[in-house]
Amino acid sequence: MPKIKYMKRALSLAKGGWGETSPNPMVGAVIVRDGKIIGEGYHSRCGMPHAEVEAIRNTKENLSGAEMYVTLEPCNFYGRTPPCTDAIIKSGIRKVYIATLDPNPRVSGGGVKKLRDAGIDVEVGMLENEAKRLNEIYFKNIQEKLPFVIGKAAITLDGFIADTSGNSRWITSESSRKASHMLRALVDGILVGAETVRCDNPRLTTYLVEGKTAIRFVLARHPLEYERYHIFTDGLPTYIITDNPDYPEEGLPDNISLVILSNLSKDILPELWKMNIRSLLVEGGGEVHSFFIENSLYDKMLIFVAPKVIGNGKGMFGNITRRLQNAMEFCIESVDKSGNDAVLTVYKKGKCSQG
Repeated sequence: MPKIKYMKRALSLAKGGWGETSPNPMVGAVIVRDGKIIGEGYHSRCGMPHAEVEAIRNTKENLSGAEMYVTLEPCNFYGRTPPCTDAIIKSGIRKVYIATLDPNPRVSGGGVKKLRDAGIDVEVGMLENEAKRLNEIYFKNIQEKLPFVIGKAAITLDGFIADTSGNSRWITSESSRKASHMLRALVDGILVGAETVRCDNPRLTTYLVEGKTAIRFVLARHPLEYERYHIFTDGLPTYIITDNPDYPEEGLPDNISLVILSNLSKDILPELWKMNIRSLLVEGGGEVHSFFIENSLYDKMLIFVAPKVIGNGKGMFGNITRRLQNAMEFCIESVDKSGNDAVLTVYKKGKCSQG
């Protein structure tokens, strides 16, 4: 159906705000009249005009009688910008197709009601699952008041994240490494463990792509030799998170802050939320991945699988030992390609779009 084509275009436009809209959602809008797209827009950055307003501004023609396709319910309140519903009503648009309602209680259903009260025909639900998946971070933030957590790993075909010596450079292709940096540009925070810092000396920046550098976090129980590692010497803000009450603050570089939590599994996500971290990418080694998955802290995993076999090495969940009948179960949402690698998108069982 042609109408679905327009909503797909709006979803594609929404991705233009990748990594820039937090804590707002990514939203795209398309305006159509007589089967022709006459205006497009997307929310480019938090505090900037919303997608609907951008699409209206980018339209040179009279909008009377036109249709709008928008990926999220238009807002109906004053925030950093005026209500999008007012702009739509004033424009003369006669029908609005909305992919999904906004979960924010300030909006949910209110935007639709305001448009209908103004005589505009509104239809909700076109490509709803795709729209919710696009803004899964935003939906969890609103509904649970916690960061959305993505576990990311690069593994060999036989399931290892490093060889027996701890070397993991480079398991996957340059294409996959760029995709990883795109993920870093999306999120507010990136977390690794102390062992990853020691073995890989990562920068955890986005030097392979254009994009912001997220706040960096290191899980550590004991002090590291700070002067040896990029993450502590480049001057960018970094936090050490520990459950060791005796972790010394002496000797910490000026850009490093210490966060001590008494119950790491219970307190880490609420603490990150307090620090305005709305999304977290975990790139740790086997110990960190084991901690996050055993405590059900992952919302999603992205696993890059390289067609390489090393026979033995360090596993992604090296600290977990279970019998098959007690295995944790997940569902694979999609399998894509990145260069010569496969990319598995994995959710908790029952959380995939197809169940």
